[in-house]
Amino acid sequence: MANKKNHTFKVLQGGLLSPKEILYQFVSAFVTNTRLMGVEVLYIHWREKTLYEEDFHQFFYFDGEEYGLENYVSYMGTDQLEIEAIENLLAGGLGGERVDLSEREARFLVQDYIRGSQRLGVKLPLGHEEFAFLSKPLISMDPKERRNLYQKECAPLETKYQPIHYFLMRVFARDFEYADYLSNHSLKEKDLYPELSPCTLVKNTIEEVKGEYLCESLLDVEGQYYIAVSEIILKNTLIGDFKRHKLFPITPYEAGLLINRIEYITCYDFFADSDVMAEGLPNFNAHPFMTTYEKGKLFMLYNSHNDHVKNPIFKIHEDVYGSYFISDYGQILVSSFIRDNLKEMELKIALSDMAIELVPQGRFEFKEPVLYEFIQDDIDDFLDFIDFYKE
Repeated sequence: MANKKNHTFKVLQGGLLSPKEILYQFVSAFVTNTRLMGVEVLYIHWREKTLYEEDFHQFFYFDGEEYGLENYVSYMGTDQLEIEAIENLLAGGLGGERVDLSEREARFLVQDYIRGSQRLGVKLPLGHEEFAFLSKPLISMDPKERRNLYQKECAPLETKYQPIHYFLMRVFARDFEYADYLSNHSLKEKDLYPELSPCTLVKNTIEEVKGEYLCESLLDVEGQYYIAVSEIILKNTLIGDFKRHKLFPITPYEAGLLINRIEYITCYDFFADSDVMAEGLPNFNAHPFMTTYEKGKLFMLYNSHNDHVKNPIFKIHEDVYGSYFISDYGQILVSSFIRDNLKEMELKIALSDMAIELVPQGRFEFKEPVLYEFIQDDIDDFLDFIDFYKE
């Protein structure tokens, strides 16, 4: 799940297009346990209390850092393929699990999303009239009930590094409610970097020294980079103490050296229609996110988990499994930051129906990412692009 994935989703509207009052019977609900990464998806399934008893499905995409209730998608019907397509579109790249909710919990979260959007100063998404009936009656929770819901929204903490990474993500994003959850609401002061606007934790390195954890955090603050050095003490797997040591700016070049991402790319030529090639992409467990550019389509594959948060070094882009770029000019580029992932992607291509259309042109290793640079460049052929910039 990249920390926060900012996508523009198409609203797939179902049969309920007016805010008329209809009584619904609750069927089921789930939330992705990805809130500590900054975003989550809520799904609610209702059945109309009418003669037709139609099924009504609601999906809510909430970003707790910047965009609030960013997207809302609804569908009226029983086509399971359509429902799965919407779920994959919204939640396929988040890397978490779906956790069942009660009706009361689902209603509370919708009301909390509305409050969160108001707090962030953003408008509710298109179709908000359809979920207006969930705003009343107002639901309040006692601390125990709310903590139980936090635990459903948040991934279980399986290593000592997870609470530290997650806590710093929430602090630097100024998402203090969920930073509080990670400290069991015991810290008096969490806003130790008040001069920073909400920002993204790009990389975090944890070093344990005599039971304390020294953290060096690389931050992206609206395109400006900073290093923050903090000290954290754990207490019963949660944050027991938090201290600030240093904060200083660095250049984009220095930030690039710290991220140090080697990109592996395999290039193929093909002679079929590019749309036909896109339809023939191998199936992966992860649902690909497609973005259209002037000279082709980029398909991003995300891991089905967020295990990169379990390690002493966290890098924001390690939730990406790999990418396919299908050019309108007859090339497919297969890319990953992990060599073994690239080998698996190559194998799947070799075993797919599209293999007969492909002519391998070469494997490449780059000290820094180049695929996105090529996509934005005026040169149409990847090999020509490499030759031009080598000179």
